[in-house]
Amino acid sequence: MKSFKLQVSAFLLVSVLLFAVTGCSGRSDGALSRSLFAMNTVIDISSDGITETDLDEAAALIRSWELIFDFKNSESELYRWNESAVGGKVSREFYSVVKTGLEIYVLSSGVCSGGACDITIGALVELWDIPNKGDFIPDESEIKAALALSGFENLTIYEASGEFFVEKSLPELRLSLGGIAKGWALEQTVEFLKSRGGQHIMVSFGGNIGVAGGKSDGSPWKIGIRSPRPETGDETVGCFKITDGYIAVSGDYERYFESDGVRYCHIFDPQTGYPVTDTQSAVVFTESGAIGDALSTALFVMNSRGETPDLLLGEQPGIFKTAFIIDDSGQRLFGDEGYFIKY
Repeated sequence: MKSFKLQVSAFLLVSVLLFAVTGCSGRSDGALSRSLFAMNTVIDISSDGITETDLDEAAALIRSWELIFDFKNSESELYRWNESAVGGKVSREFYSVVKTGLEIYVLSSGVCSGGACDITIGALVELWDIPNKGDFIPDESEIKAALALSGFENLTIYEASGEFFVEKSLPELRLSLGGIAKGWALEQTVEFLKSRGGQHIMVSFGGNIGVAGGKSDGSPWKIGIRSPRPETGDETVGCFKITDGYIAVSGDYERYFESDGVRYCHIFDPQTGYPVTDTQSAVVFTESGAIGDALSTALFVMNSRGETPDLLLGEQPGIFKTAFIIDDSGQRLFGDEGYFIKY
């Protein structure tokens, strides 16, 4: 028996954030807010010390990034790169996201049984296409063929004379940047608001949240983490208390289908070519939105292999502050436990 599940809802439950619409056109003594749908997710922005014009410009920036990273839009930079035979010159934004993907892949490759976050598996992602194909399970031969079209060894990325290049030696190689681009865009949005004088900033990109400056009363933000298997409603399993930084979540409960009692989610193990089935949620608190987005994916995959976040901290101390993993065996905290309160 098969069933398909696709939800458009946030991974995170922000227990202290109210996005109120105001009509103020000058610089605000309180928070101004804006909500929009872009980059295939609901985005909420709130900040003190900014104007409506600042919010307009933030929204315009987000729309411009969407046109870079949209996997299926034939006008996007990513789509054109995927369709090209050799790649080539790219935008600074495109290069930055690919570079972060390479860094996390190399880091996870060095401490576990293989790269756990691989942006080169675009052909595999398109083969499964879980949000659109429902309960489709590819044949083993199709999966192997798609995996043969991936691999960072087929990429060359470099900067020369202020220009950026991402080249490929395998014409069929396709990039999938969804596991990093939202975190990158989140970080850029927070930095833009800060540059405009924003204070007490909170920005949500679906499963990722960035904050800067704490709440207006001087206390930290409290960001509740939803249970991946709630019995009723939006149950939370705990909350992060942070003043500055980024929370990223990868979960198996937003885009998935079930077949013969197995849940197939949208996060793939690059080694097997199959969706990860042994992890429910991986949450990470970092100083970088892009790194956090990639790390939450890597930790989700690593956990299914029996590899813990401590391996990454041992290789690169400070790569994240706190990680929180949920699977069938329970809940576990790694790193600095002082930022998280379990319920």
